[in-house]
Amino acid sequence: MIIYIFSLFFILLGIGILRNFPKNEGIKYTYSIIISCKNEEDNLIRLLESLQNIDYPKSHYEVIIADDFSTDKSWEIIKNFKMENLIPVKVKEENNDFHGKLNGLKTATSIAKNEILIFTDADCEVDKNWLNSYNNYFYENTAMVVGYSPEINKNSYTNFAQKVPALIFSSTIGLGVPFSCVGRNFALKRAVFSKIGGYEKIKGISSGDDKMMLNLVKKSGYKIKYNAEAPVKTFPVSGEKYRQQQKRRYGKLHQSSLGYKLLSILIFIFYIYLPIKSTTEILPILSYIFSAWFLWSSFIYIHKEKFKLSEYIFVIIHPYWMIFYSIIGNFGKKWQWK
Repeated sequence: MIIYIFSLFFILLGIGILRNFPKNEGIKYTYSIIISCKNEEDNLIRLLESLQNIDYPKSHYEVIIADDFSTDKSWEIIKNFKMENLIPVKVKEENNDFHGKLNGLKTATSIAKNEILIFTDADCEVDKNWLNSYNNYFYENTAMVVGYSPEINKNSYTNFAQKVPALIFSSTIGLGVPFSCVGRNFALKRAVFSKIGGYEKIKGISSGDDKMMLNLVKKSGYKIKYNAEAPVKTFPVSGEKYRQQQKRRYGKLHQSSLGYKLLSILIFIFYIYLPIKSTTEILPILSYIFSAWFLWSSFIYIHKEKFKLSEYIFVIIHPYWMIFYSIIGNFGKKWQWK
């Protein structure tokens, strides 16, 4: 019985994803692009060139990059890059209340002037239609829009694993119960950011500022939407950097509501139970597999991803990979910010 319940749950998530269609009002908002940078000399030129090539009126967006005590050539690259709407700013002092990336974000947002704050990371590359795509989703009662940010990775499994968080974000937002977002691609109205207290409300955390900000918006009663268009690309890390990245991503259970914590526990129990049940009954297992494939098909359709047969195999085994990083992320040694 429990397997059929999970199958229906996956179908419901797939329907949630399919609800996320763009609706354009034709408004040209102004944007403040916010980036916190630390030791990204190998990635900054790629990011800056992509920002310079955005197809949007230059007068309608500014780029604010806060250098967070980089020890490489990041600051020199930022301040010497020729872009008329680039605003380089240095974080002046360490702040015990704002750890890691949060100090740079707070510094950058404090000088932002435009209607919408839009966030990305220094190791990313934005699409030329990035800002135009967000115009499709902001309405008067919409405060926050969450975007899509896949990893450009030749390893087929790692590439798949990087898409799974977007599946969770898009499905839960489509169902009206937003779970989280990715810090390298989301946008928030500046007036709402100020109204909910900005970073003062989430100081003291070392990671998860994106999820905490989404929670503040949700609790305040504002609408949150999902943008599957114009993805922000990020690039692979390996070794210890990759492990730290995954621990940061899945080690945020303490930032979730009680309902999500209970659901997470139930999902963990279910995936322990599933292999045992598969040895005795076939029909429930088939219902689970086909519902999981429906969910993944909904995801690749909305995000305009290519069909890959290998990903339909990964859908079945990936939950155990997520459980592993959830355990070490929530209960193991704390993650690090560069």
